[in-house]
Amino acid sequence: MLDALAYLRQFAPQVLAAVRFDGGTDARGLLDAVGILAGLYASGGRKVPDGAPAGFVPARWAGYLERARKDGNATAYRHYWELCVLLGLRDGLRCGDVFVPGSRRYADPASFLLTAEAWEPRRAEFCQVAGRSPEAAEALALADDELHTALTELETVLASGVGPVRLTDAGELVIPRLEAETVPAGVDALRDELAGMLPRIPIASLLVEIDARTGLFDDFVHAAGKVTRSAELKRNLTYVILAEAMNMGLAAMAESCGVPYDVLAWTAEWYLREDTLRPANTRVVNYHHRLPMTQAFGAGTLSSSDGQRFPVKGSRSPRGRCRGTSPVARACRPTPTCPTSTPPSTPR
Repeated sequence: MLDALAYLRQFAPQVLAAVRFDGGTDARGLLDAVGILAGLYASGGRKVPDGAPAGFVPARWAGYLERARKDGNATAYRHYWELCVLLGLRDGLRCGDVFVPGSRRYADPASFLLTAEAWEPRRAEFCQVAGRSPEAAEALALADDELHTALTELETVLASGVGPVRLTDAGELVIPRLEAETVPAGVDALRDELAGMLPRIPIASLLVEIDARTGLFDDFVHAAGKVTRSAELKRNLTYVILAEAMNMGLAAMAESCGVPYDVLAWTAEWYLREDTLRPANTRVVNYHHRLPMTQAFGAGTLSSSDGQRFPVKGSRSPRGRCRGTSPVARACRPTPTCPTSTPPSTPR
């Protein structure tokens, strides 16, 4: 434990002194503790002040603090409390309870939500699609009724002892795997028929056609303002975008398409960044929104997010993890600092 604390103290004082943390109501105790710890680092204090917050400490660590307090060992209490503060700060940043104002990675979760002004004109449409009341009190009352109904049904099943959900002798809730939904045979036949009506084209050809219809590649401008565009630029952009979208990387794409790696890397460095990806994406979305078929699926102001898996305690339930980053995020490289950078000698 002392080795870990010595390692953390190599950088923790500088981090707490330089970074401002904030969070919601539930994180107030932890944030107050972070402020106290930063003050101890700055003043060289050794003893945790009386009344310093400790309510944020997980139950599995609380015993160490309680034992050190009963023994009157101020040094041990400081060590345990300091570790709990730093671990709590780490976990708070990971889950979003704590954020760093102005940060992009550890931003306030509320900053990713629609503002009240942007939400108001969309509220009626969303509530209609979701089948919910636009009034918060009514929606909460309905959710409360649904919860109580579901819990009542669950209690009946558990009391009978017959059903997919049951309690073990130790009182643990056992939830088996969900059974696959039965799909009628006609659905598979219809799916195959519709798939047979669609043309099969290379994905690169699809990107080229989208550019011909929308002018997609016009939004990818040189970071240094270079106006001249070589005849091979659209080809290179196509391969770079596909490499990022399919997570195959530029090296693998260079081997597949025959364009040298340094050419693709130079194209990605100078043409793919957030300032070019955003308008290009907007151009494609707007074109899609104007197609007659899209009107049959609504106004187009709402979208459904990818499904997320929230694991619960059960038999061999793996922990959910977030792996990788968005291809767009990887493609959004910082603008090169040298506007006179020399492109590779290979023709582009």
